[in-house]
Amino acid sequence: MPDTQPRECQYCGIEFVPDLERDIAIPAAPLSVVSARRRAHCSEYCDYAITHGLRPIALNRTAIFERDEYRCYLCGQSTPKDLRGFRYVPNAPSIDHVVPRILGTDDPDNLRCCCRRCNLEKLNATLWEKLARLLLAPGINVFPAVLLRALPRRPTFSELVPFWRELLVCDGELVEDRPEDGFERLYNLLLSSKDDALA
Repeated sequence: MPDTQPRECQYCGIEFVPDLERDIAIPAAPLSVVSARRRAHCSEYCDYAITHGLRPIALNRTAIFERDEYRCYLCGQSTPKDLRGFRYVPNAPSIDHVVPRILGTDDPDNLRCCCRRCNLEKLNATLWEKLARLLLAPGINVFPAVLLRALPRRPTFSELVPFWRELLVCDGELVEDRPEDGFERLYNLLLSSKDDALA
């Protein structure tokens, strides 16, 4: 169906025309997930009801691993094919939902090859939720959703991955001498890219 035609919201049933520039309720979602939400739901509120909307897709784990060349999307290390199925090997390949399954979909673009350690570290959270507290100086605690509102715009998935690699090593431990100006650098990065887009 063309994006110019009205359709019913898959959650609340209100008729709407997709706004392809609308903010999405979950930060750092892959483009296909963002597009699907804008086309399926009328508002941020209805985005959260994804389980009532888009149909689940059968997982083809081998295809995901091969597409990502058996490399962890978070830390970048190789996840050898012969380690598949080993639960306690740190660099064994596993499937991770970029946007957690409860809020996202089983769409292939929401699935990534991930090493076992990064997957266990991220758990059932978004990349932003895991990084938000690590970006702040020690002793400062702010809810990720509140911190997100202080930024010039929502960070994208590709903008957050370098911070993950900088702040965490692959065994899931914090980097001991990690820089304490992470939030300030992220703020300046988003501010400069926003200014470039407006220029």
